[in-house]
Amino acid sequence: MAELVLSLVDVARGQPIDNVEIDVQKMVDGAWQPIEQLVSDTKGKVTIVRKDQTDDPSGYYEATASLGSYFLKKGYVLPTLKFVDLLPIRFGISDISQISRVVVSVTPFGYSLTMA
Repeated sequence: MAELVLSLVDVARGQPIDNVEIDVQKMVDGAWQPIEQLVSDTKGKVTIVRKDQTDDPSGYYEATASLGSYFLKKGYVLPTLKFVDLLPIRFGISDISQISRVVVSVTPFGYSLTMA
């Protein structure tokens, strides 16, 4: 079965982003359906699609990470309108035998995604 893990990294501090809420949705019959709320662990990781789930994992997903609150808790000085606040990440899974890790490198003013 497929597995998809997000790894969140605070590039400015050089450390994992822990304790961040992530809302996960899946496209079902042409509409986004909430499927679960997750929290990143102490290593900054969260498993979006688990290899042991019983339903078919193929399809489109969106994981929205609440990063603005993380930056405020860490003492970053941010403008009133945060440049990076809620970060939606959309992806599709078609190969259900694949195990993927997406590294999300973040600062308060930008981000990049890398498939590992």
